[in-house]
Amino acid sequence: MDVAVLSLSKTGSRKASELVCSSSDLEFHAYCLRIDDSISESYTIIEAPVSQWIKHLFYNYSAIVLVMPVGIAVRMIAPFITSKHKDPAVVCVDDGGNFAISILSGHLGGADELATRIGDLIQAKPVVTSSSAVLNKPSVDLIGREYSWKIESSHQMVTAVSAEVINDSSIGIFQDAGDSDWINGINDDQFQYFEDLSGLISSNVDAAIIITDKIIKQDIKDELMGKMNCVVFRPPVLHLGIGCRKVTNKEDLLKFTSKILQDHGLSISSVASVSTIDLKQKDTSIQYVAASIGVPLNVYTTADIEELYEQQSNSIGFELGKSINPKRLIGVWGVAEPTAILSSCDKNLLVKKHKSDDATIAVAR
Repeated sequence: MDVAVLSLSKTGSRKASELVCSSSDLEFHAYCLRIDDSISESYTIIEAPVSQWIKHLFYNYSAIVLVMPVGIAVRMIAPFITSKHKDPAVVCVDDGGNFAISILSGHLGGADELATRIGDLIQAKPVVTSSSAVLNKPSVDLIGREYSWKIESSHQMVTAVSAEVINDSSIGIFQDAGDSDWINGINDDQFQYFEDLSGLISSNVDAAIIITDKIIKQDIKDELMGKMNCVVFRPPVLHLGIGCRKVTNKEDLLKFTSKILQDHGLSISSVASVSTIDLKQKDTSIQYVAASIGVPLNVYTTADIEELYEQQSNSIGFELGKSINPKRLIGVWGVAEPTAILSSCDKNLLVKKHKSDDATIAVAR
């Protein structure tokens, strides 16, 4: 990740140089108003007014380190702050390199983590004041981020549930998909776990966190929202396998895909990939479905598919469907089911192949 470092004083330029020379996966770019004579590393000389450079960094970097007093840093960035969903991470380091202070976009932007990493690089004390960090509570807007979970709720709802978490309210958790490691270390006295949504609805919790790949029916959603604030997360755990004819209309294929998911109560927001055989990797209709959902297109060879058919009885515990037509035309017994399985983690075929006039689709988790 590229990180801009802006310093005002000669002393501060030494700290900027120290970061530029540090060994890490962060690539620091130094912008210095005044330069100490001992510095030999590459840097960009800036001139007053410094505000024009702050503006430049704000719109060109996702992370910024300001080497200056925190009061000056706050006044300099104030005109350019818009939203925590858009602003870069900003960390302030004092000229002496004693503290690395997260001052903007601590959670979503990553300033809290950046302050900690800078502290390690220059032996500074990281200063993080985010409520979730200092109270050792999960940050709602970061739950599942390392797993690429999508948040299906509004920013306002995320803020409301976050407030309930910080204020020690009782929080209900329902999860039936995705990695559960995020739960490790949280306070079980505050959080209650439910096996189904009906139990959550009938409970007395103040707010809820729901992690599922299933569509929540509107009547259940209305009942939930009528009782409590609730954030819904969509883990990307569903893998679509698709086979189709050359004449398949791309819009028809997308509608067919959406219908299969809808009919089986699965959320399109939890789709992680679209898969097919390599003979179809340039098929514009399949490419269109993957692009429309916003997921990668995985392709597998005839050998990959045939190997899966050979080992199916021992390794995945169910029988893949076999069709004469694809075997005759392209040399494999099927495309949709095996490619969905090959892309999935649990090798769990949720939806066996469904056919339209021109395509077949299967879903695995």
